[in-house]
Amino acid sequence: SKYVQTDANLLLLGALKTGSNDFRLSYVDTAAVHLYDKNGNSIPIEQDYTVSEPESNSSTEQQIPMTYRTAGRYTPGKASLTVDNVWIEKNTTESFSFDTGSDPQPGQTWQLNHKFEVDGLTILVKEASMNETGDGLDFSIEAPENISNVNLMDLQHDQLGGGGGDNSCSFTYANGFPTGTINIGLISYAIN
Repeated sequence: SKYVQTDANLLLLGALKTGSNDFRLSYVDTAAVHLYDKNGNSIPIEQDYTVSEPESNSSTEQQIPMTYRTAGRYTPGKASLTVDNVWIEKNTTESFSFDTGSDPQPGQTWQLNHKFEVDGLTILVKEASMNETGDGLDFSIEAPENISNVNLMDLQHDQLGGGGGDNSCSFTYANGFPTGTINIGLISYAIN
């Protein structure tokens, strides 16, 4: 939204914004942002966390603040800033069920191999294990590298918290580990 020219470099201040309600902006990899001069030559830039534009200095579901500083010489004149890709988070209502049995034990593992199809890609929930303290589930997940933060939840029982990473997800039950069939929902995931 604005730039500041100093003696040593150019400071670019703004935000990546969306008007969509279908997803939330999550993160921009530094390597995905490029600045080109009027001749199409790449101008080296680096993200600057020390300053931000007051109007766009906070992250929201619809906005990610972006501040960059040129890291070397640049040719004055019109330039183009491009963002190759961005991580976004999406919610889903997909689910599946599996049976924990009548007497599940800490460390017990269930082979699931359940596939979720999202955005033309496959998230495979390979297995679930009762954690060592006997109060939660740990999931092993396989997904393409442009899928991350896969969040699974038990849709019928209260949980204290949990979260997902690249190849795993876990949560802890609020009122003890349930027995019998449980319904697991794919709540959200991030896609680049």
